Amino acid sequence: MFELLATDVDRTFMADEIIDHLWPENNRATKSDLYQYMYLLRKKIEIDTNNPQWIITVKGFGYKLNIDHHEEAHEHELCA
Repeated sequence: MFELLATDVDRTFMADEIIDHLWPENNRATKSDLYQYMYLLRKKIEIDTNNPQWIITVKGFGYKLNIDHHEEAHEHELCA
């Protein structure tokens, strides 16, 4: 999923598009499956899963990779 989101960081990927990418042969995969997978991914990469900074939810649409967060964190490290 992270790889898909990274293919176009200026784009918000629709939930159904992500589901089709992750489970192309499974017609029974649901948004609930996607939410669980997203939770597990965020658990690995986010400092605070309740306040995600890397993978942003665009309510009612899908998800977007936030590379600006990485740049902001890097700039903060340089200033410290």
